[in-house]
Amino acid sequence: MSYPPPAFTADDLLDETPRIREPAPSYQAEQDIWARWTAVDRANQRVADIQVKVAELEAELQAQDKEFQRMKEKSSKLFESIHGKSRTFVHNALRRIHSGSSAKRRETKDSSRQEFEAAHREETSMMMKVESLRERIDGLNTQMQHNMGLASEADQVFELLGASFASSVTHSPAHLIAAEERFAEKSRTHDTISSQAQTLVTDLLRARVTVQHAHHYYMIVLHTIDALRGTAIGRAALGGMGELSKHRDYRVAAETASKAQICFNETVRVLTPHVSFIPEEVMPDFEKLKEMGLLQATKIYDLMYSWKHMSSGDAKSMKLMLQKQETVFACLTRMAVWVQNEVPTAEADLRAARVSRDQARRELTSAWKAHIVSDSLPTPS
Repeated sequence: MSYPPPAFTADDLLDETPRIREPAPSYQAEQDIWARWTAVDRANQRVADIQVKVAELEAELQAQDKEFQRMKEKSSKLFESIHGKSRTFVHNALRRIHSGSSAKRRETKDSSRQEFEAAHREETSMMMKVESLRERIDGLNTQMQHNMGLASEADQVFELLGASFASSVTHSPAHLIAAEERFAEKSRTHDTISSQAQTLVTDLLRARVTVQHAHHYYMIVLHTIDALRGTAIGRAALGGMGELSKHRDYRVAAETASKAQICFNETVRVLTPHVSFIPEEVMPDFEKLKEMGLLQATKIYDLMYSWKHMSSGDAKSMKLMLQKQETVFACLTRMAVWVQNEVPTAEADLRAARVSRDQARRELTSAWKAHIVSDSLPTPS
C-alpha cells in the first residue's frame, strides 16, 4: 500500500519537528471502499464454491441414502425370517415339517443368521457414510450462511467503488472503456438469464413438491384398487370382505384420486410458463396426463355404484379404466423423476449466471486498479 506524500504549511517551518498530516478524508474513504470490496468479493467467491460443493454432496447423499434404505429393508426381512414373532403356531409347524430334520433346520438358521449379520454390517457401514455426508453438508451450510451476510453487500459496494473510481480519474483510455463495455454486456446477459433461471428454479421447486404428492396419492389409489380387485386376502387387508367395506374402500380410493388430481393441477399451473424447458421425451407424458387426468378411480367408483352407469358395457368400461390407471401411473412416474432431476440443473444454471457476472466485476475492478497504478494514484490494497 502506498501513501500520499507529507503535506506542510508555512507555519510548519517555525517548528523544529514538522508534523505529518493525516491523509485526506477522500483518500481514506477510497481505501476503505477498496478494502470492503475485497472482503465482500472473497465472501462471494466462498459462497459460490460452497454452493457447488453442497450440490455435489446432496446428490451423493441422495444416492447413498437410497442404497441405505435398500440395505435396511434387506436386513429387516432377514431378521424377520430368523426371529419373526408374527408367525402362528400352524405356520411354524408347517415350516418345521417342510424344512426337514432339526439338524437341517439348525444349519438353515445358522446360514440365515450369518447372512443377516453380513447384511447388518453393510447397513451399519452405509448408515455411518450417510450420517457423515449429512454432517458435512450441515457444516458447509453453516459456513455458507456465515459468508452470505457479507456477500449480500456485493451490489452496493460495487456501485460505491465505481462511483469512487469515476470521481478520482481525469480520463479513460480505450482499454478501460472496452473493459467497461464488456462488463455492461455481461451484466445485461446476467440480468436476463438470472431472472429467467430464478423464476424457473422457484417454479420447479413448487412442481417437485406437487408432483411428488400427486404420485404418492395415485400410488395409494393403485394399491387400493389392486387389492379390491385381487385376492380375498388383499380385500381383507384393506378393512373387510363385506360389501359395505368394499363400497367404503372404493369411495376412499376415489377421494384420494381427487387429491392427486388437485396436486397435479398445481404442477401443470407452475410448469405451463416453462413448457419450452420440458424435453421432447417428457412432453408426451405431460400432455397425456393433462388429457387423461388422474380421476380413473372416481370413474371406477361411479361404474360400480352410480345408477347412471348401470349398463351391459360396465365390464368393458371397467377394463378400460384399469388400463388407463396403469398408463397414467407410468407417465406420472416419469414426470416426477424428470422434475426431481431438473431442479439441480436449473439451480446450477442460476449459479453459473451469477458466477459469470461476478467474474465480469472482478475483471472490471482489476482494470480500474491497473488504471490507478498507471496514473500514479495511490494504489488500493
